[in-house]
Amino acid sequence: MCSHSFSSPEFRKSLGSMDVELARQIINEGSRKGMASIKLNWRGEPLLWRDHLVQTIKYAKERGIIEIIVNTNGLLLDDNLSREIIMAGLDQIIISVDGDSEETYTKIRKGGDFGKLVGNIEKFLEIRDTLNVLKPLVRVQLVKMDTNIHEVESFINRWSNMVDSITFQDYTNRGEGAERLTKDGNGLKKVGRKACPQIWQRIVVTWDGKVIMCCRDWDSKNVLGKLDYSKGKDLEYFWRGATLQNIRKLHLENKVDDITACSECSYKESFKWQ
Repeated sequence: MCSHSFSSPEFRKSLGSMDVELARQIINEGSRKGMASIKLNWRGEPLLWRDHLVQTIKYAKERGIIEIIVNTNGLLLDDNLSREIIMAGLDQIIISVDGDSEETYTKIRKGGDFGKLVGNIEKFLEIRDTLNVLKPLVRVQLVKMDTNIHEVESFINRWSNMVDSITFQDYTNRGEGAERLTKDGNGLKKVGRKACPQIWQRIVVTWDGKVIMCCRDWDSKNVLGKLDYSKGKDLEYFWRGATLQNIRKLHLENKVDDITACSECSYKESFKWQ
């Protein structure tokens, strides 16, 4: 389910956890320049960054960041951590469940514990209610696959009266390559590419400070550079820089396939459908 499970030695060498001071530098810049939203994860599990995660959520809220989000598998969401991140000011937590039974869940999320996960989510909601706060909003999501498609209805029935939102994603291979969407849905078929909205909406910073144009560039094929606040290479430097501007230009000129990461991407919004 996760590329960390079958990663190459080169991939494993690229892994790590962001230094909390780098996170604060990014937040400080965003606070000064009107950054509205920040998501505190990319290819990893944010609850493994336990102590720093709570501190960073609180720090970002104190500096006026409007929306702070995390995606998680939810398995480390114990009572103490739940209480801490709620009180720190997290705005939304997105929890990947991907099944509605132990049998289905463990086929997809190997090593997971469905009963524990459901219990963690229920307890999180209980703690939020006890603290009498509306946030974080809790979203559960399921990636639709042949393995779990028969449980979509029961998934909705389980969570619809408990959480704030339920979402479904279509299966994609985040390694991209030759494998694309297995089912396009609604009888639609791809008829070409178009400018992708992602590169005008958000930007990614890896744990070690590399700046990536898009969260779908899973293997960092189009690195814009590396943050260096001492030399003026901040987020704005890369956001307005020539490299990303050229990538946007290629998208507008319908030359998406000229960009390494984009040519292999299966993000729905970057395709024309018929």
